Amino acid sequence: MVGIFPYSYPDERARVEAAGAPAPGSLIAGTPLAELIDEALRERQRDEEQAEYRERGDFIAAKLEEFLEHHIAMEIRRITPDGATQEVWLSDAKAFFDWARKHRLWYRPASGSVVAFYLTDMFLTTEDIRRVERTARAIQYIYDIGGMYSDPVPIRAALAFCHDVLAELGDDGGGTPLPRPKRTNGAAVVHETPPLAASGTAFPETGKEV
Repeated sequence: MVGIFPYSYPDERARVEAAGAPAPGSLIAGTPLAELIDEALRERQRDEEQAEYRERGDFIAAKLEEFLEHHIAMEIRRITPDGATQEVWLSDAKAFFDWARKHRLWYRPASGSVVAFYLTDMFLTTEDIRRVERTARAIQYIYDIGGMYSDPVPIRAALAFCHDVLAELGDDGGGTPLPRPKRTNGAAVVHETPPLAASGTAFPETGKEV
């Protein structure tokens, strides 16, 4: 038997090519059928890649949701006051919502300008700066735990205005005289107020002259 098969080809393609016959698949190369097969293979590869991508995305989304749920719960616990204070805040916020409904103003959430107008009107009516600041905290608290946003800039401006009026009157809102405001070249008195953050940062109880 030696010499009958003098060489063992490594695969069928090599054997066929050595025999001068066309290799498997070469008969359809360059034909529309070959293009359809190639496109099907590419589409299958894309589907596999997209499935892998979706799987990774679902995993990350699940972990992120778990992370956010935990930290949102912690943040709500952090900004939530004691029971008595919470009742007062809820009452203050409800009064604002009732006022907004009465005047047909949107309040879920209200714009910062609407809140600022309400606070300024309350101050000019009551001259009670502590109540005004408490109401501002109450409204912000309700929006925080409800996942709503109201522009804090007009609110801070309204509180600064209220403190400026008190400084002009020589009163801090609680009966304690304030020093006469010092002006330089006619500049207005400025009261520092900390940023109204989404985490429910407290408002100042008194203005600070700078």
